[in-house]
Amino acid sequence: MDLFVSTRPDGSGFYGSPPLAPGARCTFDPDVFFAQVPPRELDPYDGMVVHESPRDVVAWPCRIWRVTDVGPPVSEHPHLKFSRVRELTVVEELPSWQFFGPRGDQVLTILDQAARLRHDQVDRIAAMDGTHERRLYEKHWDDGWGNSYLEVHRAVERAAEYRDDEMWRDARDCAVAAAWGLEQDLYTPAEREVLARRWTSVMGTHT
Repeated sequence: MDLFVSTRPDGSGFYGSPPLAPGARCTFDPDVFFAQVPPRELDPYDGMVVHESPRDVVAWPCRIWRVTDVGPPVSEHPHLKFSRVRELTVVEELPSWQFFGPRGDQVLTILDQAARLRHDQVDRIAAMDGTHERRLYEKHWDDGWGNSYLEVHRAVERAAEYRDDEMWRDARDCAVAAAWGLEQDLYTPAEREVLARRWTSVMGTHT
């Protein structure tokens, strides 16, 4: 069974040795672990975190690795879709955009656009009716994956130097709706067009 390991862009956040590389057989290394966390007693539940899906990793930006031949878990967290193990074999490094799903490269375009939102663009988005768009993406909100779409929210909030403003909140939700519109397993082509319409009308296509 394939599972997934993530690190920060600089490779930190992984507690095994040797370092992640295709074909490497990695084992939990307490020295590597304590070089990155505050001093304490080693817990029998400490280990290398493996996720069920690239979309379950906890932070962006990141690097993502597909791993296999994973040792028995020393701790399990099924509700959060991860466990900790002491052994794993690295298969390959994946494109980091897989954090955002099968069309994550296009979600990255939305993320970049959201981070550069201007007031005039927010005004134009707010001038269009988003009722049907909101109904569609709220219908599947509970089907979300990990932190992926929270990053789209955060990008708009950073662009706004976030304040509690109705039009900026609407633009934020519009960006998230456009990202949801890339989920081919959840929506029909007509529904995806509705989800993307306001965003692409103002910001341009992301396909």
